[in-house]
Parts: sequence; structure tokens; C-alpha cells
Amino acid sequence: MTIISNDYGPSSPPGDEATNVPDQRGWLVLSPNWKQVVVTSGHSVAENEPDLVVEEILVLDAARAL
Repeated sequence: MTIISNDYGPSSPPGDEATNVPDQRGWLVLSPNWKQVVVTSGHSVAENEPDLVVEEILVLDAARAL
């Protein structure tokens, strides 16, 4: 499983944005084989970094085929 999390940086307002990366680590307990990818491109990662999203899907697909 791959979680792609956005890091809003040190200037993010208090609340969800400030704790986004550590909060999303909670999802990682759902799989014994996990990875968290941290980006700084904003909430719409699929729009802002489509190559990264495709790459992570292909990696997961290849791992599933083993």
C-alpha cells in the first residue's frame, strides 16, 4: 500500500494541514507492506504530479503480480 501525503510546510495553519503527514501514517497499519510518499505539490496530487501517481500504481500492480 502506498499513501501519498502532502506536506503543507512549516507555514501551514494549525489544524489538519499542519499534521497531515503524521496523521496519514495511521492508514499504514492496514498493510504489512507499506510506503508513504510525501509531496509538497498540494492536495490535488493526481493533477499536480500525475507521473508520480502512475508510477506508484504501476509499482503496486507489479508487486501484486509476484
